[in-house]
Amino acid sequence: MSNTTFKKLGLLLDTSTEPTHLVLIEEKTPLTHCSIEGKESCSRFLVMRLHQFLSSERYALSDLGFIGASQGPGSYTSLRVGATVAKSLAFALKIPLISFCSLKMYTPSSDGTFFVAMDANTRGVYALEGEKKGSCITCGNPALIAHKDVPHLFAKSSQQICPKGDSLVQKFAAFPFIENTPNLHQMAEIAMQELIQKPPHGPYPKLDLLYL
Repeated sequence: MSNTTFKKLGLLLDTSTEPTHLVLIEEKTPLTHCSIEGKESCSRFLVMRLHQFLSSERYALSDLGFIGASQGPGSYTSLRVGATVAKSLAFALKIPLISFCSLKMYTPSSDGTFFVAMDANTRGVYALEGEKKGSCITCGNPALIAHKDVPHLFAKSSQQICPKGDSLVQKFAAFPFIENTPNLHQMAEIAMQELIQKPPHGPYPKLDLLYL
């Protein structure tokens, strides 16, 4: 397949949590997706699994029009692996590289205000505030919140969301956390917004990663 035909075909890498997610999108539509289980699999086999994923869907690297990588928050090692792979591919293919906040991929099913949060261990909690009205979802920027401020902050929203398996569920048991997997449609929407709103980066773009 020629990359002149698929100018808006993008590959998104989210290595912020387990499992790692690889998503192919065209325009604002997710086409296909695969998951890679385990931190070790991400660090050792990401490039191999990426090639297998594209091949299984009958695409080649040359078909890609841009590539995106999660900036976190997430695991130090996994985020660096994802960013390094994405930057290397973007440079080799001479295509734009974008980044996206992993917390913005977790969305509620019902309308209202919400917080998406992820445990930052001793540092506190990474949290992002948003609101859903029908199909429209607006989100703020992620902030690092001290543990002592979390109950007051979460009490202001009608829904509290976290990635599936996050330790916040046990640490703040008083709040009925909704454990979600990434919303691939939201992921594609955010990626296209970043691609349109920001000029393409240079060959070695800076990705500001949010480590746990």
